Amino acid sequence: MIRKDYLLRYFEELGQVLAKLMGFKEKGDFKGGLELLNETFSSMLHISSGDLNRISSDKLVSYLSDDLQFTLTQISLVAELLFEEAELYNQQTQQEDANTRYRKVLILYKYLSQEEKSYSMERVERMEMINTILDASGNQN
Repeated sequence: MIRKDYLLRYFEELGQVLAKLMGFKEKGDFKGGLELLNETFSSMLHISSGDLNRISSDKLVSYLSDDLQFTLTQISLVAELLFEEAELYNQQTQQEDANTRYRKVLILYKYLSQEEKSYSMERVERMEMINTILDASGNQN
């Protein structure tokens, strides 16, 4: 029961963050949105976005799963937050920063797809969207 309560609070907090983030996006306050994401990385995962973006793509999964011993739920949260961060950079036309994060999200989504026992249509749709964005900007995925 404690685990279920913990997950419920975890996802409620994530929902609140995403709602606030939507407000920043609607106002065009990208700096505020990025600050919120960095605070969320820190408060919920005890890491920073900068730390994640300094990790090479080929070491990302092992860093999260082995070094930090993140659960699949936590890795899923990392992917969600990185995706939102990529979206903010994409809206600011900072394509290199956006694409770096999109590529990492793809890596995490592929890992989660292999490890989780359930199929996620939303994840598949996002993977297709990210591949389209990366293809359009001439980046390999």
